[in-house]
Amino acid sequence: MHPTHKPSVLHVSASLSRKAGGIFEIAVAVARQLGKMGLDVSAAGLHDESWELDKARWNPVPAKVFPFMGPSSFGYSPGLSAHLRSSQAEVLHLHSMWMHPSVAVSSWARSTGRPYVVTPNGMLEPWALANSGWKKSIARSLYEMRMLRGAGCIHANTPKELADVRSFGLHNPVALIPNGIDLHDAHRPAAPESPPILLFLGRLHPKKGIGNALQAWATLSREQENLPREKRWTFVIAGWDQGGHEAELHRICSESGLAFENIAARDFNMGELPEASVIFTGPAFGDEKNKLLQSASAFILPSFSEGLPMSVLEAWAHALPVLMTDHCNLPEGFAAGAALRIEPDAESILTAMREFTRLSHGQRNEIGARGRQLAGDRFSWSSVAERLCHVYQWLTGREEKPDFVITND
Repeated sequence: MHPTHKPSVLHVSASLSRKAGGIFEIAVAVARQLGKMGLDVSAAGLHDESWELDKARWNPVPAKVFPFMGPSSFGYSPGLSAHLRSSQAEVLHLHSMWMHPSVAVSSWARSTGRPYVVTPNGMLEPWALANSGWKKSIARSLYEMRMLRGAGCIHANTPKELADVRSFGLHNPVALIPNGIDLHDAHRPAAPESPPILLFLGRLHPKKGIGNALQAWATLSREQENLPREKRWTFVIAGWDQGGHEAELHRICSESGLAFENIAARDFNMGELPEASVIFTGPAFGDEKNKLLQSASAFILPSFSEGLPMSVLEAWAHALPVLMTDHCNLPEGFAAGAALRIEPDAESILTAMREFTRLSHGQRNEIGARGRQLAGDRFSWSSVAERLCHVYQWLTGREEKPDFVITND
């Protein structure tokens, strides 16, 4: 789609760097794809310690960050507010919630009369709302509900997220558009004799369910003690620590009798895996992340709460079979035979791990191949960007309402 009249769109997020996790990957991919389609696209956010590492990822999309004052959990930034006021953008697209950018976007809309889109990214899911619930209750009363109600359209990734939007008391039009993914070359371990790896990739946070997965893994590891090294699985946990949760995971390992090591992602070498049953790599981005995905034999996300997790789409793009919960909101993965269903409790995870690790190398590859096919068929960035462009065109009066925009009419 190459619109004759190109709406100018400014993407806004609390962070424009890896600090935002999957939200950063989504925002930068969408913005760049929209730029390729001929839209006038830019981005703005708050400065953080990872900006210098990631600012080149936005090229050729112009992106600016602004300092903030006060608590980082709110990020009050007069500079960001001033930038929005001076912007000639016809539409704003907000990718974060519960912080000052919500206030800035709402204020911009009231002063200009122009529309904005909000992508909640799972932040209206009940588990997410309950986390730091009293703070969010205050924010909801002071500014967040006003911002959400003022949105010309809310972008939901899944039918479950659409239901969460309605449960929150919002009656705005909702565009149902999934996230996207770029397909990668699917480099699997060269031989079935390679030690198999189960990979978790994401932030280390209680909602991800990693603690329960480790408790299950402790039992599985004891059952595999007498197997040859090339048949014993290793659990690789890659991600950045949030709120000290990594120390809690280390404690679970110690109390469960799991041998673990810390090996930085940059030093990870599949050909030299230690005897440890669990490896913590810390954060992994770019080439380091791709190396881990290419080295893995399977991927797990035992989460209690997600929007539409980019990590699962990345795993499928690398032809990895996936173990995940229904809370990942990707039922098409189960339907396509690309994923095994687990509940976010240790017993369910152990049952699925036992079943999965008994599969042959070829059977695992078949599941991964179905995931890669699914990723290519259903989750392309070009399709996502084209649908968002229709939303922007509609909000600026250039088109009729798209049929994938759901209203309460």
